[in-house]
Amino acid sequence: MIGIWQIGYRPRGYDWVMRWVRLILVLLLIGAVINVAVAWGCAWRMDPNSGVLARGVLNSPKGTWYVGRLSRVGATRYSSQWRSDFKREDEFIPNDGQSPRSIAPEWIDLESSDSIPTGQANLKVRFVETFGLPLNSLWCERRQTSIVVSSLVNRPAKPVSETAVCAWNLPRERVSFMFAKALPLGVRWPEFVINTMVYAIVCGMVIVPVEAAWRNRRRRQRRCLHCGYDLCAATSATCPECGKQNKTITTAATGSVSA
Repeated sequence: MIGIWQIGYRPRGYDWVMRWVRLILVLLLIGAVINVAVAWGCAWRMDPNSGVLARGVLNSPKGTWYVGRLSRVGATRYSSQWRSDFKREDEFIPNDGQSPRSIAPEWIDLESSDSIPTGQANLKVRFVETFGLPLNSLWCERRQTSIVVSSLVNRPAKPVSETAVCAWNLPRERVSFMFAKALPLGVRWPEFVINTMVYAIVCGMVIVPVEAAWRNRRRRQRRCLHCGYDLCAATSATCPECGKQNKTITTAATGSVSA
């Protein structure tokens, strides 16, 4: 019991536990980096015109609310459009028979009090895009308020304001603000943690066997498992180079495995 209170005391198995803790932390860090890289790759290669589309339309005295969901591997785009002067006899938006509220998840909150256009502008468009594999873990958002003078489906719109949220906009050429490519910066934490753990496990299945083979090779060559110093002439399992113990190294003095 007295040894526990000594300065620098390390319980039995401390080094083994800390080695695995460090390995797990490194694997999680690698998994997080891969997670972000995959999500950004999905955003970079996204085709705004491909995927499975679901649509819903709701008409009200204040205007028309249209919500669409475009799903494809590694990416999902939720679009919300509020039109204040919509006329059904002049314009048509396809509807899949679904309510706009059922198209997008609750966390996006596409329906809000500031969605209805006010003043001169008569159209508000909001895009929320999520990216990642196996789950969409990163997201970004873009909003645009416009003045529309013709059909909602095929319109020349005059943008009044454009806003990007949690998005790193990439250079664009002859592409509108809403359809330009952007790298997502927002994090969906439950999905991000799951993706990170999946990538960490996959990396661990590769790194751990390689690391074990590397340590066994040093053990057979009677080298320090920590720094690689040659211990063939060593009289103890303590490495004279780094000062760490090598409990499975056979010493030259005893010819047996050190405890």
